[in-house]
Parts: sequence; C-alpha cells; structure tokens
Amino acid sequence: MLNNWILEVRDALVEAFLMTPEDALSLSLDGFDDILRPEVPTQFTIDMQAWVEATYSVDLNEITHTADQYCDGTKGLKCL
Repeated sequence: MLNNWILEVRDALVEAFLMTPEDALSLSLDGFDDILRPEVPTQFTIDMQAWVEATYSVDLNEITHTADQYCDGTKGLKCL
C-alpha cells in the first residue's frame, strides 16, 4: 500500500511538472522526513530507511539533496 502511494505521487509529479522520475521519487520519499531523518532513531526508523534504500535503490542523502534543490529553486522549479 505504501509502495503504491509513493509511486502514484512520483507519477503525478512527473506528469504535472515534467520532472524526471528519479527527481519525482526523491520528492515523494522526502515527504517521509520524520522517518528518514528522525531526531532520535528507533528500530522502526532504521528498518524503514533500509527498506526505502533497498526497495527504490536510492541513497537517503541523495534524496535529501535532490529535494533541497527543489526547495531552494536550483533545479529550476521551486516546491514549498
């Protein structure tokens, strides 16, 4: 269920903003920042981080970096 939601958000961003699927995936995953970058890691957040990296073949630091580029406008589009 979670995987489907993430992929639907990715696809919607690709269609609406004509961004690459990789960038759109980074933005959809970055919405889980409480899990991906918790103040105090728990076993749940550690397991979720490992699941995200394994499922989507991504690096968590790259997700954050890409999302930050959209937030500050360096990617050409600015998302709040």
